[in-house]
Amino acid sequence: MTTDDLKKLSNQLAARGLATSTINQTLLVCCTPLKWAFNEKIIPSNPAIGLTKFSIANRERGVLTEAEAASVFTVDWKDKRAFVASLVAATTGARQGECLALRRSDIGTDTVNIAHSYSPLDGLKCPKNGRKRTVPLLPEVRAALLDLLADNPHGGDDPFVFFSSMSDKPADPKVVLGGLKEALAKTDVDHRGRNITFHSWRHFFCSKITQIMDGEKVAKVSGHLSESVFKKYASHIETKNIRDVGNAAAEAFGNVLPFRNAG
Repeated sequence: MTTDDLKKLSNQLAARGLATSTINQTLLVCCTPLKWAFNEKIIPSNPAIGLTKFSIANRERGVLTEAEAASVFTVDWKDKRAFVASLVAATTGARQGECLALRRSDIGTDTVNIAHSYSPLDGLKCPKNGRKRTVPLLPEVRAALLDLLADNPHGGDDPFVFFSSMSDKPADPKVVLGGLKEALAKTDVDHRGRNITFHSWRHFFCSKITQIMDGEKVAKVSGHLSESVFKKYASHIETKNIRDVGNAAAEAFGNVLPFRNAG
């Protein structure tokens, strides 16, 4: 294993269309045991020394229009979990991992708690930026979450909403992303050319809500910390702000709701 081998690996991963952060995480997995082996004198040199972080300009994600979003939710979805996950992301701005991590206890009367995120690599962890938050939940979306929860075949006091075949793990991200791609393929949306991904729902939510209300309030609910458009905001979330964003969400997505059920 040489430094050139690691560089070739990073280029191969980039050619597959992986994000910069994913490429660097993969390189970290490779480099950590090499560093250990060198320190233990198992190998004569550490090929990871001098290897810089991979950096490319990631392709900008596309954002669906209101009409396109409505058309996506109108087609038949094969997997109800994928349908409801997109529904949650589009109307709350939750990230994919935050949707998958939702449990029964996170669903309130008119809000949902974003307390965890999930990925197959890291398992359950804190949301991005380490901040838990409370997000307004539209009645139709709450009903869809509870309907999906009723399909969970596993018992337990606090099961995952987006269940998998194992009771201690939620669905794999491929389930919700694959379901979204299948739904998009049934519409006229050029999702490949415009780079429409699951994260596009988050951009859709923020772009719609910020047309109605101040971006600072939206930032508190959507969990933005580093994005320049949401740089300034307090560390706490007021009840009034949640209510204001909830009212704005009801107005913003009025032409997209009600959604059809899937499955």
